[in-house]
Amino acid sequence: MRGYDTAEYAASRLVETIIRHDGIPVMVQSVGNGVNGEITVGITNLMEDDPSYIVPLSECDINPVSLGYVNHKKSAHYIMRAPMRRDWRQGLRMLNIVDAEGMNPRLIPYRTIAQTIMGSFPSFKSCLDRLNSKEKIEEMAFNRDFAVNREGDMKYKSLFTIGKVDMTNGNLLIGDNFNWVREALEEQMEAA
Repeated sequence: MRGYDTAEYAASRLVETIIRHDGIPVMVQSVGNGVNGEITVGITNLMEDDPSYIVPLSECDINPVSLGYVNHKKSAHYIMRAPMRRDWRQGLRMLNIVDAEGMNPRLIPYRTIAQTIMGSFPSFKSCLDRLNSKEKIEEMAFNRDFAVNREGDMKYKSLFTIGKVDMTNGNLLIGDNFNWVREALEEQMEAA
């Protein structure tokens, strides 16, 4: 892989970070040299309870992973990568994740973050059903960019409340000043 001439250099950039292998978020546990001199990584699949296994680094995707809303406990939290000048790591680390609303993201399990990376969210209808249930869920995301709370407030990236949802039928009223996000929101509401 271009840029990683030695296993030692690759280890300094990748160990204890989240990257992808075969499209699945994995935690890099170790880096070493394979039989043919190829750099290999010991990884753990964050979506399953698989033990660690070793793959060639060339099979891994070290591009930044997609973040956004995570559904954790009874709320949705918008997480993003924090810009860090002295962070030389390639993959995603817990130390460079921030929650837009101030919760400590280190309290969020890796598997929950992996679900966001994979884009694995409940449908909009499922969110409404759970918010209306006796579970006492405060807020739930149905996409990495959109979440709805128990009061029917539709939120975009935790930055704006862009409209109001009728919690009985799912109808949405979006403010005129948020028409720029209407199409993307409606696509996500209809998906799955």
